[in-house]
Amino acid sequence: LDKDKRLGYVDHAEVQRVMPWLQQQGVIPVPIKALSKEIFDKENLDAVLLYKDKDELDIADPIHTQFEVWTNGTNEKKAAAANTIQKQILQYGSILARQNLIMAGAAPQLLQPMDAEVKALASSNKSGFVTYDLMVALLGMALFFSTLHVAVDTTAGERERMTLESLLYTAAPRSSIVMGKFLFVASVAIFGMLWTGLTFWVLGEVSIFQELLGRTGGVTLKQLLIGVLIMSPLAFFVSSLQIMIGSFCNSVKQAQAYNSISGMISLPLSFLFFLDQMKGIAYTPIFGQGLAYRKILQGEDWDHLAFLSAQAITVVITLILLGLTLKRFQSEKIILTKV
Repeated sequence: LDKDKRLGYVDHAEVQRVMPWLQQQGVIPVPIKALSKEIFDKENLDAVLLYKDKDELDIADPIHTQFEVWTNGTNEKKAAAANTIQKQILQYGSILARQNLIMAGAAPQLLQPMDAEVKALASSNKSGFVTYDLMVALLGMALFFSTLHVAVDTTAGERERMTLESLLYTAAPRSSIVMGKFLFVASVAIFGMLWTGLTFWVLGEVSIFQELLGRTGGVTLKQLLIGVLIMSPLAFFVSSLQIMIGSFCNSVKQAQAYNSISGMISLPLSFLFFLDQMKGIAYTPIFGQGLAYRKILQGEDWDHLAFLSAQAITVVITLILLGLTLKRFQSEKIILTKV
């Protein structure tokens, strides 16, 4: 939301007449003695309102009032604020003109034959679009944090419990062991994402949560499943990342520390509203999937090429991380001890 605009004014009867209306629009009046360049910085003003004295050409029109809205001319935001204040004054003048014509006998319907009002399905004090952003952010957090302890336990946990050696001693290829751990952790990630989405969907059907979320429509089950499908490659990426980190750590605490840091990768999904206009960001992993799903939820067109590029890069990174994990497992040595 824009901050309240600070409007300096030199006291005059006509200025006092319009000031209550401006205050209703969120304008903060600041009395000043005279207009000067220094007064803008001293009082932190956005604009200055002055009454324009009538000249010889205006004497014949005693009803018409003219104001001057001054800005310092060096700040775009302050110039925009001055334009807004000007429009608010003109709007007030239109209201007064309409009232005067009605009092003179003109029919109100002739003065304003049409009217239009902007409304939203969301409640008046909240934005329904926040619901969709929250949905994307929750799925992202479920991806990263639902598998954290599972990935640690299947790698560093087995090394700390000294059960990894017996596992490597079996006839199963080490690549199969790595793939088994990887697929298990990935399935947990997808399940965590699906469970979080279903919980959000169920709560969204309850009227009290609809009021809290500021909406009357909800995320449908179809939209939820589309989101799980779009984010699934990220589940494999997260699983490969966390398994790789766990395989290079010698203790559970160390693996938990580094994997907790990796969970911060999901944080950008909470700020997609601010990142939507950044060029090229939709081609990158995590951002590409999140932005595509956000636009699908909002019913907007989305960049298919950027989405496919993000998915392809995600797959490549996943394979690289799996390769590092496999290399680590291949280097594990079995130490035989005599009983």
